[in-house]
Amino acid sequence: MHNEITVIGRLSDNSEFRTTTSGHRVANLSIATNDSYKNKQGDYVDTVDWHRLQIWRKAAEFAERNLGKGDLILAIGKLKYNNYEKDGQKHTVAYIEVKTLKVVAYKNADKAATPINQEHVSEIPEGAATADDLPF
Repeated sequence: MHNEITVIGRLSDNSEFRTTTSGHRVANLSIATNDSYKNKQGDYVDTVDWHRLQIWRKAAEFAERNLGKGDLILAIGKLKYNNYEKDGQKHTVAYIEVKTLKVVAYKNADKAATPINQEHVSEIPEGAATADDLPF
């Protein structure tokens, strides 16, 4: 069995960067992907899907220094789920634990000096899914 997901999308502006209690740098990002379909009336309908990304260590540091709203990125990783309870209700959050991050294009031309298409590996720490280190 194999769990791998690849998404290419535009970065939102609600990125969160922090250091876990065990000292690892982690970034939580959201990207938007677009799709369209033809409805029963024959009209094309555009849709937007949002994907949560979890990025670790050096790749998280790169994201914090270099990425901003609207940048087009490619993320490859595993689809993961975080189950939690809040106010007596059970919730499940899906996210992508990113292993490889690439910048496809920067929205801002001022970032042209930063290399694109360079691979940034997210080094996921062993035991990252402990309660203290969960990013959501």
